[in-house]
Amino acid sequence: MKYYLGIDGGGTRTTAAISDEKGNVLFKAVGKSINFYSVGMEKARENLKNVINDIYKNIGEIEFDSAFIGCSALDNEASNETITALCDGVIRAKKIGMNSDVFVALASSGEDKCRIVAICGTGSIVTGVDENGNVTCVHCTYDPES
Repeated sequence: MKYYLGIDGGGTRTTAAISDEKGNVLFKAVGKSINFYSVGMEKARENLKNVINDIYKNIGEIEFDSAFIGCSALDNEASNETITALCDGVIRAKKIGMNSDVFVALASSGEDKCRIVAICGTGSIVTGVDENGNVTCVHCTYDPES
């Protein structure tokens, strides 16, 4: 049996879901933020480890065929160094990928040439694809004094 791990690492909380090769969701775990820019890498690793330990406690200590993390700390694909810093010794998977949560949403928004996604939460980001396939990403910040 193959197992897949998908993680939404937001600024406030982290949600992880495990599915089998048939697409059945086997378990869902929720924990604290893994946004390493806001909580620091050490705390992000600790929070991720708590979520993963909850998974292993409930479905067994499996190795995932692949894992993918959409992370609010990123505005692009994570480097191997960043993936290792966050996941090494925490997630047992044959393959781990990580990108901005907005790019995960954009990729799942359809095949249309032009599309746009906005994520508004603890932090906000807007990303779009134009008719030529060019991607534009804009971070939005809130200034309570303006």
